[in-house]
Amino acid sequence: MAERKTARDDNTLRIVEAASELFATQGYAATSVEQVAAKCSAGKDTIYRRFPSKLALFGAVLEQARDSRVTLLAGFTAALPKDGSPLGRLQQVARWFLDANLDPELVAFKRIAMTESQVLASGPQPGSQKDPFMEVLVSHVEAAQEAGAIAPGDSLFIALQLVHCIVAVPLNDALVGGESYAGKAARDAHFKAAWALFLEGAAA
Repeated sequence: MAERKTARDDNTLRIVEAASELFATQGYAATSVEQVAAKCSAGKDTIYRRFPSKLALFGAVLEQARDSRVTLLAGFTAALPKDGSPLGRLQQVARWFLDANLDPELVAFKRIAMTESQVLASGPQPGSQKDPFMEVLVSHVEAAQEAGAIAPGDSLFIALQLVHCIVAVPLNDALVGGESYAGKAARDAHFKAAWALFLEGAAA
């Protein structure tokens, strides 16, 4: 019984990974269940037993992408030096957010979410679950506040402004096919300027 469950789980993972690649490279509309079946060498019936529709399959793709990034973020934060300053740790986490949001696969999925918003809205909507990424960022904002490195205030609001300050321009560039922030040097320069603006504000 355990072997059958493992085989089923392996098949499901293989289907989702094949679908991830096709959705990311071709888009949602151009990808069919038949193409996914051919890519992962599975029958259409095998896919439909696990995912009743292409929309459900895309939902599983997004869930896997999210879970894998949560795991990466957990590993990254666990490796941060404990003897560093809270503000320094917040800075490193914020820099991780920039790279994570510019990951080509995630950019492709966000582009799909924009172009296929009406189709995706017809599917099941996620509940009001907490955002693990923002939870991590908020916790680091609060640690920096407790250390007196950041002014007191709504930590969630501050975290949201930090993400917007750092991510918005590079992500918008990537969503329209730009490559201005594809390289590390360009990202480092943008992050340095955005981080300074976040800390100092725009007042003269």
